[in-house]
Amino acid sequence: MTKTGWKTLGLLPVGVAAAAGVKITVTYMWTNLWPTDCRTKRPRQTAQCRGPQGLARSRRSLLGGPFRTKMRMYTGQGPRNMLDKASCRDWMAEMKASKAGWTAFKLGPPGGFGGGDGERPQRTREATPGQEPPNGFARPAQNNRVYSRKQLIDIQQGFENVREAIGWERDVMFHGQWNYDFLAAIQLSQPLETVKPLWIEDPLPPEFSNAWVRLTEASKVPILTGENLGRRQDWMPFFEQKGIHIGQLDVRNTGGLLESKKIADLADVHLIPMCAHDTASIVCNYGVLHWACAVRGSSTPLGGGLAGPR
Repeated sequence: MTKTGWKTLGLLPVGVAAAAGVKITVTYMWTNLWPTDCRTKRPRQTAQCRGPQGLARSRRSLLGGPFRTKMRMYTGQGPRNMLDKASCRDWMAEMKASKAGWTAFKLGPPGGFGGGDGERPQRTREATPGQEPPNGFARPAQNNRVYSRKQLIDIQQGFENVREAIGWERDVMFHGQWNYDFLAAIQLSQPLETVKPLWIEDPLPPEFSNAWVRLTEASKVPILTGENLGRRQDWMPFFEQKGIHIGQLDVRNTGGLLESKKIADLADVHLIPMCAHDTASIVCNYGVLHWACAVRGSSTPLGGGLAGPR
């Protein structure tokens, strides 16, 4: 607060400011910007330079008011070896001891993603010399979009070990990273049924196709995607044709908080819950939390760049 009015990070539309009765001074903040995102070809700075930040009235109020006052987060930290029950128990003990209080975990398949040999270590944790590389967020050396029978058995065993370690009071999600074709996605969903993950994330390439509709109809595990989608036009076929069970948007790709709220309203009309993915700045993280609190169907955990306790 200054003598001349409120100062804010970001750009607040004049009409919104007037309606909120907020006098603002605009200041720009540019941090680690690239021209585009490598996957979506959309500006990375979208979420950082749009939407009201640090106002006298909270952003969730400007987005229509809160449905909730706090949100649950998930983490991508997983056990060093999902196929080893002792490794899973050690990892869970570490998570229980963490002050962050994690209760949801998004993990990839044992050994990495896709149909390759999966011998590369995951990105979130480094392998210790003399030990097996950790499992989870790793891309295989070669990705052929299919699974062998052995890989499907390993996936089932690995996630059953994780479920045994975390119990039923915590949740696990499968992270696919757009690596599979329709048949592989169907085969993937079947061994995961007994584990009851919250969702299978991004099993198919991100663009809409009829394969999404068929997969959603066939899978007993909820199918989630959306972080690479842009504005409402990209989301409409997924909503109208029921190509997802849960939508996950990223405000840096949708165009900002207001457009994200409009997308969430469309999802609500089609009775599809939403959650958020964020890989932008910490300022954007707080903005996304306000968005999630203002969305009716956003009770699922948030993740991506977000971090924090339940």
